[in-house]
Amino acid sequence: METKYLQHFLVVVDCGSISKAALRLEISQPSLSQQILRLEDEMGQALLTRQTSGVVLTEAGRVFLEHARALIRQLELAAFDLSQLRIERGANITLGLTNSITNLAGHDFYQAVQQRLPSVSVNIIDAMSGRIQEMIETGSVDLGILYDLGAERGILTKEIGQERLFLMASPEFLQRSGFKGKEGLGLEEIAGLPLALPSARHSLRTFIDARMRGAGGRLKVTAEIDVLSLIKTMVAEGTACSILSLGAVWEEIGDGSIVAVEVRGINLSRTIYAARSPHKTITGLLVKTEDVLISTIRQRLGHIGSRARPQ
Repeated sequence: METKYLQHFLVVVDCGSISKAALRLEISQPSLSQQILRLEDEMGQALLTRQTSGVVLTEAGRVFLEHARALIRQLELAAFDLSQLRIERGANITLGLTNSITNLAGHDFYQAVQQRLPSVSVNIIDAMSGRIQEMIETGSVDLGILYDLGAERGILTKEIGQERLFLMASPEFLQRSGFKGKEGLGLEEIAGLPLALPSARHSLRTFIDARMRGAGGRLKVTAEIDVLSLIKTMVAEGTACSILSLGAVWEEIGDGSIVAVEVRGINLSRTIYAARSPHKTITGLLVKTEDVLISTIRQRLGHIGSRARPQ
């Protein structure tokens, strides 16, 4: 039985006439009549009663009509599912991640995507949050990570969790400064320390400056650097300190080259958001990728929270 014959049968029933259906389908009336006869031959029963005014369904025809409609619906659903599969196999999703999030969860995220969404090809752009916000607004990325958002020009967000910042220094620097062994430092104690921080266009610097002003503290910024790897090198060498998240220096904390020290008298926690533009086309795969990213970051934040021992 050909699918085309079923579809044409439904048109005939809808029109109530073979001649009218032939006009709608743009085929000859004899050809359409022959198709209906073949269906009736296959079913072994008359499906239509021919009358001068058109056609009406027989009792067998009414039963067949319901099955024909169900079969066509199933075939349409199958075609749609296959088309989605074809789209998903070629899906490319671009993400904008901040340096600290890439360092914290980038590897785990890639592994999770490969396991859960093997049809997705993910491209990660590692950048400062200000640049990521621009790429979200212009549609250059499908999804990005941002911090402490207010009412940001229509950007859609989902809160992921909190990220704490600490004073980062080498063990040797802390020892030279007389701070080794302290569980935390106050604002007055860190005021004179040489700091390597991102420039003012970086949201991390904006956040730190705003919190410091609110707490009445001052910082001695001796180097403005927008490259995380260079900041970490300077800290590990003991030429400067910095204020960063644990995720940004997790490996260095693990090998002992950098120590995280809590800063007292100030709240240095900021909120992490997954963000995207409402003007981008939202696909099922993008939603699934966002879910994987959020769950991966939350797991890594929980891992750091349970294991971190700032000194």
